[in-house]
Amino acid sequence: MLQLKMIELFKEGCHEDARIIAALMFGSFAIGEGDEFSDIEFAVFIQDDHFENFDQRSWLNAVSPVAAYFPDDFGHHTALFENGIRGEFHFMRKSDIPVISTWQGYGWFPSLEAAVLLDRSGELSRYASALVGGPPIREGAPLVEGLVLNLISLMLFGANLLNRESTLAPGLCSAKHMKTYSSWFDSTKGQQTTGRHLHARSKRISRRTRIIAIWHAQAVQNQEHYVQPIIKRGRGVSNCSRA
Repeated sequence: MLQLKMIELFKEGCHEDARIIAALMFGSFAIGEGDEFSDIEFAVFIQDDHFENFDQRSWLNAVSPVAAYFPDDFGHHTALFENGIRGEFHFMRKSDIPVISTWQGYGWFPSLEAAVLLDRSGELSRYASALVGGPPIREGAPLVEGLVLNLISLMLFGANLLNRESTLAPGLCSAKHMKTYSSWFDSTKGQQTTGRHLHARSKRISRRTRIIAIWHAQAVQNQEHYVQPIIKRGRGVSNCSRA
């Protein structure tokens, strides 16, 4: 798989550059769920006195040719490689290593070996150990209700945007978030699937999910048509804590 080859090249590049103190891989490949469609994701820690002069794009380009490298809307940088792979990168100072422990509850990996690519000082492993284990527990009525309401809100937001011919692009951006929420709230014969591990459900939207018009970028003429299925699926939320 191309991504696995790139991960190895990235690891080698980190080991060969003395300015890099530590490197952590997170995301799909760190938890054993990466496939040919997955991004590659890393946090890289640079010696403080070299950070300002560390040319991130040039360094990445030496590992694999980069077509574009830019800050995105989520607080990190995105690399679009010429081979079609997308990468997300957090380049930080060595003194920022402790921030890794604050990812607890959001990120995880089965072992340090699966995630830590380089740790010259041992400090990264010490803080990253807080993330070792299983995925965060996601269950209970408050969570499910929040997913339902967020999905309804985004459905209405996206529908209104798509009804404006001049706002197709923002509507499609909203669709990405709706896809995530609808996958989290996927149901199977009335059994709520929100639980300990969602197993990357946003990658595999269930065919049973009936809310599909947004994905096809069709203008919504009757918002109730798309909201009602969600409301129906949300009934009995108070009983979902047993999921």
